Amino acid sequence: MERQPERYPGLTIIPGEEVKTREGELIALYILETIPPRLTPEETVRRIRDQGGLVFVPHPFDRVRGSRLSAAALDRVADTVDGIEVFNARTTLATDNDRALAFARAHGLLQTAGSDAHVAREVGNAYVELDTPPATTPEALLAQLRRGTVVGKRSAPAVHLASTVAKLRKRFGLAPRVQL
Repeated sequence: MERQPERYPGLTIIPGEEVKTREGELIALYILETIPPRLTPEETVRRIRDQGGLVFVPHPFDRVRGSRLSAAALDRVADTVDGIEVFNARTTLATDNDRALAFARAHGLLQTAGSDAHVAREVGNAYVELDTPPATTPEALLAQLRRGTVVGKRSAPAVHLASTVAKLRKRFGLAPRVQL
């Protein structure tokens, strides 16, 4: 699955989505068809795999975030996912990221990171340093993640206020429309 849009030359774009299962979120990469929400985590993983996609678990132990995958679901799918987000810049409690790292190590999962940016100043707060050239296939990305280095700094707590304001603006039709 190698497709590079001409609109962004030099930028590698991986098709994917954050999927809401019945028990929390999963990330699907290298998929071309939308995964329906509210399926079981196991069915969601199966549908991602049917498309040749990769499966990652975002912010698995963030006690403040209601969208995290439930502990029971995480235990059930741990052997079927590719990796786990061990550093999320928006995780409120640092120990929640520490728990994710310990879980990844205990289960031999690839380690990922995410800024989870909701405002511009958060972009790049967390990422995985990968070697080049950019991965254009699932297999290449997995190989790069095995060699990658997680880098990150936690976002300031005030960013949560900015997100709340943005959500309220959107709800009341006051948010600006963004086109990529």
